[in-house]
Amino acid sequence: MAKICVKMGANVTIIARDEQYLRNVQHNLTTMAMDCDRQKILEFSVDISERQPLQLEKALSIAESNSGPIDLLICCAGTAIARTFDDCRLDEFHRMMDVNYFGTVNTIKTCLPSLKKNRMNNNARIMIFSSIAGVFGLYGYSAYSAAKFALVGLAESLDMELRPNNIRVTVSFPPDTDT
Repeated sequence: MAKICVKMGANVTIIARDEQYLRNVQHNLTTMAMDCDRQKILEFSVDISERQPLQLEKALSIAESNSGPIDLLICCAGTAIARTFDDCRLDEFHRMMDVNYFGTVNTIKTCLPSLKKNRMNNNARIMIFSSIAGVFGLYGYSAYSAAKFALVGLAESLDMELRPNNIRVTVSFPPDTDT
């Protein structure tokens, strides 16, 4: 998605935990930029699953001061553990919810004021990546499926709640994604 946005001339901010990965992605996106002098491609190493998303708030503040309010927010962080319910430890269930669900909640909560700033000029959009496991439970992925199902309910509710603000919410169900 970031490649498509960059090729269309958009400013792009990428947030992930892995700093080396971020540097590589930023470099690759910069080489694709239509207008290297005008386009801003920023990267921040942040764990979006933290209960107090201070790093996320700081990253957003810097991104907004460089690029303006958010038009499109893409939430695609995720992690999976392949274990049956019986074999999955409670801390693993919590990790699935913390990254897959609460990471998305933290990101949207943090970015929503910026999306609302932009709503008068454009229809802003939030795109949430769930999984096919958010539609059909998958054997050996009970913790992961539960978190991805939760994203579907979040997206459907948010779409109704944010529509009066000209902010639309969509959810994507890729079958197998390297996030």
